[in-house]
Amino acid sequence: MVKTLYFIRGTYTRDRSKLYDIYASTFQSDMTWSNPAPLSDTINSKGIEESVFIHQDNQTLYFSSDGHTGMGGLDIFVSRRMENGSWGPPKNLGYPINTASDDNSLVVSADGKRAYFSSNRKGGFGNLDLYRFDLYKDAQPLLVSYVKARVVDATTGNPLAAQFEIIDVETGKVIVSNTTDKKRGEFLACLPAGKNYMLNVDKETYLFYSDYFECKTANDKQNAYDLLIKLQQPKAGEKVVLKNIFFDVNQFSLKSTSSSELNKLVSFLKSQPTLRIEVSGHTDSTGDKKRMGFYRNNEQKRW
Repeated sequence: MVKTLYFIRGTYTRDRSKLYDIYASTFQSDMTWSNPAPLSDTINSKGIEESVFIHQDNQTLYFSSDGHTGMGGLDIFVSRRMENGSWGPPKNLGYPINTASDDNSLVVSADGKRAYFSSNRKGGFGNLDLYRFDLYKDAQPLLVSYVKARVVDATTGNPLAAQFEIIDVETGKVIVSNTTDKKRGEFLACLPAGKNYMLNVDKETYLFYSDYFECKTANDKQNAYDLLIKLQQPKAGEKVVLKNIFFDVNQFSLKSTSSSELNKLVSFLKSQPTLRIEVSGHTDSTGDKKRMGFYRNNEQKRW
């Protein structure tokens, strides 16, 4: 999984005034953090940015600022990640969440419905007090689902540390890429709800694993989709089902969404130069039987 840390860094200007901006650092494949880089001036203003919070959907960013148009003092803003990966224009959460006082440190629940923040507004018990409210729809993050899995050796049942990827079927975008826990062979991932996903699992000396699952509704960690993945070592007679090869009805050409699966197969074969495989496939029972030709009635073709 791409892990990005968002934080606040203070810098001094030439006149010795101090500015606070939002920075980000990403955990890399070599197990190090990238050099922190400031977010664009769409987010960072000439004023102060504080209290950044990224929701579990990895698409919705909340922060406080006195440099964007607001109601006075620090106000709370929300920004959405756009298709190109950049952050969209910040939106002020408005009154009565924001006031002429300092309002910051927003935290949003996993289901996106409840929010907590601090403020020094009048009517509190001290200098800064904690408040909570029901977050209105337009400011809520995307609904999320959790999926958990355990990767084991198909013969022994022992847990395995393996590489895995979860890919959005519609866009082909890798949503999660990581390694399972070394001792338990497990992973837990948070995904946008209402989408279909393909899952690929790889481990050296094992056949790669392919799966497809739907996250139709939002859920929490306690009700996560639960998968058991059994990896097989390559030997004569073993089969791997490619579950992410897609065709349109009555068409023999592959959909572009099949690329990720096929690329995995190519990479696997390159890593196993002495391995020989047989590929077989069949049609389904839908569509025009006349156009299916001799492929109708689930007849198999081998290469």
